[in-house]
Amino acid sequence: MKKMIALAILLLVLSITGMTVIGVAVSANNDNVTITERTLYGDKSAAEGITINSVSHYDEHLLWNTDYTVGGQPQTEYSFHASEMRNGYINHNYHIMLDVDISYGCEFNVPAEKQHGLARAYKELFDEAEPGVEAKRIVNLKDFYEYYPVRVVINLPGVFWSGNDYDALVEDHEGSEKYVLRAFNEFFRIPMLAHEIREISVTKGANGQHIGMGSSTVGSEETYFFDTDSVVTDDTCYFTINNRTTSGELIDTSLIPGGYGIYSFQYTESSNMYTGGSIPGVTGVNAGSLDMVYKLDDEVIVNNLLLSEDHSKLLMITVEGGSTWFSVIDISSMKLLQKFEIEDFNWSSYNLHDHGSFYVLMNWDKFALVAMEEDGSYAYKFSSPTAYGINEEFQYVNTASAMNYNGEKLVIVNSIYEEQHRALDLCSFYIAVYDARGLLYYGEYDSSLSVNPDAYNYNYNCLPYYNRYAYTVDWK
Repeated sequence: MKKMIALAILLLVLSITGMTVIGVAVSANNDNVTITERTLYGDKSAAEGITINSVSHYDEHLLWNTDYTVGGQPQTEYSFHASEMRNGYINHNYHIMLDVDISYGCEFNVPAEKQHGLARAYKELFDEAEPGVEAKRIVNLKDFYEYYPVRVVINLPGVFWSGNDYDALVEDHEGSEKYVLRAFNEFFRIPMLAHEIREISVTKGANGQHIGMGSSTVGSEETYFFDTDSVVTDDTCYFTINNRTTSGELIDTSLIPGGYGIYSFQYTESSNMYTGGSIPGVTGVNAGSLDMVYKLDDEVIVNNLLLSEDHSKLLMITVEGGSTWFSVIDISSMKLLQKFEIEDFNWSSYNLHDHGSFYVLMNWDKFALVAMEEDGSYAYKFSSPTAYGINEEFQYVNTASAMNYNGEKLVIVNSIYEEQHRALDLCSFYIAVYDARGLLYYGEYDSSLSVNPDAYNYNYNCLPYYNRYAYTVDWK
């Protein structure tokens, strides 16, 4: 309450004195934001027609919404909000995630023979332990698991649940969580690697009660993670799994019906286990529809699975033979429509910027661009060193960067960091423009809202309004 009153008084002072003092010195006129341009690379004419919308705030109460066209004057709308603003972010990151379900622990009041997996090993070790002593044992996971046990986490429209302890689940009928969890475990039978070794430990107190337990890997042995990637339509989830161990060796997928590929299952949006309108015991997942729908060669490594804007195609970025490839698959027939190499971009680790009509594969110093053509097909356009790759004094591209592609040039916009520690996002921003020749222009644009930034006091500053909402960019 004191904070809100102080801000209200501050607003009154602003209107009476015409001075803006919000920890930083900003313009005397609240909506008179000024932007100062600094061309640091190339020709500014390459940025002609680019319009930036930036949203900045102070303490989630004062808001500046600014439109700026390169070479012009910024136009700002200023507003005061008595209560804190919320970014209104709705999570549409729908997905399925499979994970290896190995629990490190046990029920100490349940006999060892009635427990399974490592729980049995922990209980046996505890029973043998001397009071007041930490007992340790080296175990091979294959002695306790024939196949990798599967945990399922599902976040779909109207369907949100995670695979809990199987034995603790009560409902067991078609559509129930226990039923679905069992179906996924029966479908994804991946034999446990021969030598996954763990050291487990328990400590028994002087009174015979357990007072601690732990686990650790032994040496640098390989292991396996599912690393699921997925996309969701109105009624179907498509997903892939990793088919390699941490050392790069192929796992055995021969027991999976259909083998290694793209998998799918159907779901019903009307059921949600965690809302008042849910149907008791019904997950909304049609486990009987679980299927391998597109075969992949074992040598194919899937980096990304995407969905076209009209939901008619699956888009897949893969690594094959040391090269990066882009595939287009028709969902209605599950037939391959296109496959082409993303040239001169063979990085295994990158951030993918999905903008629907174009895709940017980005790492610290290089990127590649794939875009949709007018006829609905896709094409590799170009790759280029990033501005940061050309000059480390330039800003790098992060996952929140705004981008736009006009069929010829790609523009990237994001905040500038304060210079001393490069840890604080300013309301100032950079513009980088590329085409098939590489970087055409890099400029930094200093906003009057970023006067006297204080990296030691985060709340002292005007800031971009949440990373994903701070900037949009278009061609005028």
